Amino acid sequence: MIKAILTAILLFISSLFSNAGSSELAGSSEAWGLNVAQHGIITDAPGGLVEANDEQMEHITAFRWESAASPEDFSLNFQDQRVWLPCNGGDFTLVDGGVELSMLTDKACPRGKVDLPFIMFLSEPAKVKVDPDASATPERINLVRDGKAIALSR
Repeated sequence: MIKAILTAILLFISSLFSNAGSSELAGSSEAWGLNVAQHGIITDAPGGLVEANDEQMEHITAFRWESAASPEDFSLNFQDQRVWLPCNGGDFTLVDGGVELSMLTDKACPRGKVDLPFIMFLSEPAKVKVDPDASATPERINLVRDGKAIALSR
């Protein structure tokens, strides 16, 4: 009996929050998704990119890389395998030349900022790719997954 009452109360409370905030949250997520696209952070993957070779990966993993379009919204530090998103930071793993998000803090985002596009992008490994003519010490890399890319520079 007590369990049924508590369940009913929790359902009621959750319905209040989900009805009151869901459209607002969806709108802000959609708006930020558009903002991410407009600022060119997550774009269509450029054609002709190749996976970074072992020599390039040795260089790549020695540095911090930032979004070429918006450094304050996305960066990776390969040395300590940390990622910084617009609102949160976390850890990633490097799996077969791909970056995959493994843990993330859970801080509230200020209005107009959302981590969701980046979380979705890194929910599966994004391959580290470079231009085919990139040197052993590339200045630019791309994280590529499902035809989308994040361009990063040092």
